Amino acid sequence: MHPRLGMLPVLHLRFDDLHVALSTHAALVVLGVLAGMALAVRRARAPLVVLAVAPAIAAAALGGAWLLFRALHGPPGGGLASMGGLAAGALAAAVAARAAGRPLVHLLDDLAPGGVLALGVGRIGCFLAGCCAGRETTLPWGVVLPVFGTAVRHPLQLYAAAFDVVLAAVVARTTGPPGTVARRALVGLGLGRLALETLRDPVATDPILGGWSTVAQLGALTLVVAGLAIAPRSRPSALAVAVTAGGRALTARRRAGIGARPAWPGSSAGRARD
Repeated sequence: MHPRLGMLPVLHLRFDDLHVALSTHAALVVLGVLAGMALAVRRARAPLVVLAVAPAIAAAALGGAWLLFRALHGPPGGGLASMGGLAAGALAAAVAARAAGRPLVHLLDDLAPGGVLALGVGRIGCFLAGCCAGRETTLPWGVVLPVFGTAVRHPLQLYAAAFDVVLAAVVARTTGPPGTVARRALVGLGLGRLALETLRDPVATDPILGGWSTVAQLGALTLVVAGLAIAPRSRPSALAVAVTAGGRALTARRRAGIGARPAWPGSSAGRARD
């Protein structure tokens, strides 16, 4: 028997005469952002820099997500499209890295696990709001989203939430040259999204290219390509640094005339000094 789970888009709180209606989707998006920022600051190479730029990057991501949703669906635009958020967040990170004087790959390494975690928590809000519905299924954990009728469907939003949280945990423990964490996060997120989109109900997608693809699929493919384009750079070994420093010191000594060979008395250089 399939459980019939009603949506909970709004949580009503009452305190005596005070009535507060709280959007569960918005609340979980905010909770995801805060959790993601905490993770980013905790594992950052430069925590103060991440703490300073993360709020602006998060605000840009939310703004981009809202703008893309409104562009796709028109007003009133109360939803969020994650691909718009990822694009705007990446652009804001590039600006922040330049302003902070840090390499972009270093900042992306710091932010990537937190960003994926924020997406995962926000997906739970999608489930409670009833958006991003999955295809119909006969599996025992299927759910019913009343806004899409009485059909039993894959809880696609919960699949995505679980995948994102696990991916965030994996990439947060990743070590390697600068760019490794960001590369794995982008490629993993893109591949996971491409796989999960096969379970999404067509009525909950945004088709493009004459129906050959969707905005989410194109965005996921872009994530994979962007991740593969990041080439992790290995740090030079201690021996390589020492050899380079020694070579530079020797060059500097020669230019300064230190250690130059003395001229023979009969040479032109010797006559010039006599």
